[in-house]
Amino acid sequence: MAWLLGAAQVLPFIVAPLIGVPVLAFFTAIFWVMSLILGGRGSYSGLFAGLAFASVPTVFSLPANLLVSQFWLLSGIVGLGIFAWTLVLTVFAVQENNNFSTGRAIAAVFIPLGILFVLAVFAIVMIVLAVGDGGDWF
Repeated sequence: MAWLLGAAQVLPFIVAPLIGVPVLAFFTAIFWVMSLILGGRGSYSGLFAGLAFASVPTVFSLPANLLVSQFWLLSGIVGLGIFAWTLVLTVFAVQENNNFSTGRAIAAVFIPLGILFVLAVFAIVMIVLAVGDGGDWF
């Protein structure tokens, strides 16, 4: 059982680099399209580079979580701080890439994130209803 716990702690170090670039490309596309809708003039590649730099603080989340894995509350606070820091840097990247005001950059980031959040909640509710119903939808 101890090997399973050890593997669970090492797994993020292996998986994160593999999915990091595709996830970054996906969110860059979403923020870039939203920026265009809001009148932005920036390029996809410029936004990709800005978001890559904005994602640098996430490098600290894995070691921080390993160091404080025994203290789950401290781990959550560290994770929340890194998330907030990355979110602020994301808004700055969108703002600078598109020559936006701060309010327009916040809208370009939070409108798609809000839509994705609502879709995720909807998907979770549908899964819970399907499982709770025994899977019989029809």
